Amino acid sequence: MTTKNELREGFTSGTAVAAAAAVAVRMMLGGGEVRKWSVILPPVKGDWRCGGGPRLDVPVESCERRGNTGVGAVRKDAGDDPDVTNGLLFSVTASREAPEEFGYRGKSALERLDGFSVFLYAGKGVGVVTLPGIALEVGCPAINMHPRSQIAASAALAAQAAGFDGPVHLLVEVCGGEEAAEKTMNPRLGIAGGISILGTRGIVRPYSHAAWKKAILQSLEFCARSGSDAVCLTTGRRSEEAAAGICQQMPRHAFIQVADFAAFSVKQAARLGFSRIIWACFFGKLLKLAQGLKNTHADKAAADLELLAKTCALCGGSAKDVKHMLTLPMASGGLDYIRSRSGATAARVIASLADTALENISAWVKSTRRAGGGPSAECTAVNAPKLPELVLHVFHLDGSLAHTVARKLSHLD
Repeated sequence: MTTKNELREGFTSGTAVAAAAAVAVRMMLGGGEVRKWSVILPPVKGDWRCGGGPRLDVPVESCERRGNTGVGAVRKDAGDDPDVTNGLLFSVTASREAPEEFGYRGKSALERLDGFSVFLYAGKGVGVVTLPGIALEVGCPAINMHPRSQIAASAALAAQAAGFDGPVHLLVEVCGGEEAAEKTMNPRLGIAGGISILGTRGIVRPYSHAAWKKAILQSLEFCARSGSDAVCLTTGRRSEEAAAGICQQMPRHAFIQVADFAAFSVKQAARLGFSRIIWACFFGKLLKLAQGLKNTHADKAAADLELLAKTCALCGGSAKDVKHMLTLPMASGGLDYIRSRSGATAARVIASLADTALENISAWVKSTRRAGGGPSAECTAVNAPKLPELVLHVFHLDGSLAHTVARKLSHLD
């Protein structure tokens, strides 16, 4: 039970599919209707057949027997986590033998657990891997390793309870999965046709910061594995679109929205050995980068209007301009004001703040390398021996380029 100020936990896509799979197997084998299922949670340990390990009771939306198959459906509940899959209906059809239509979207993934075989198939709304670079084979359903084992174990336990030794064929579908996938990084990761089935722990704890960082790191690792030597970090959709307009030679998966996680993203890019790290942002985020904020979210620190006013003064702004900077509700409005007064002064302010921001980004990169923080084991092969070139693009609110500053880092100082 949660209090008014606590965030409510939910369950992952993997847990939703695992519950639906177990119910589908139960229905296939002639079991009765159920409204709740106790799901084994990942990581699946060696004692899973004995029912050991943590479990979670998951509500079942519907279940039925259709000829020789069984169907189970669970509606995803992500709790208070901002998850695009929250509320989607996950359904599984179970069969002793794979009907022809099960394989219409590519080959299946096979799980063998202590002699029990489970085949997984991507139905409508579930993504299929189309490019190398993630820890799944091309042509397989986009179901990650932990939920794959969780789903297989849940299906096997349900079969075991009915005295059935397998194999089991499972068609996984997500109603609305194709539309939801467009709001994720799947299209640029080469996952086509729907969402990925994720979940390393089975439970969604609404820590959006951790989820964001995990997504950023996964995208950076994919970009590195794909052979890209440059990556463009952006603060959101508009800055990404603006950067893509001037970095047209870069593949789309090399543009990664990192939101407010400035230092984290830069350091991870440095660890992975990119030879060129590009940062793209608008004026408000530029000021915060010039402040040296590692996280630029408003909850972490406000825009430093005194720094903006001081920079304006040093760049030729009038006393009236400087005074006005200190009364702004938002830093982005300062740029518009300065531009209306003097385009030359505005250009100097942007350039000055960009230089300072790039100094701070350079320090993050160098501190990462000085500390000896090497890349993850999966990406050792792409580790660059030299420090990267850093590029900072700053855009006006209309998406036009305001300023670019670059620096080649070749040594630690």
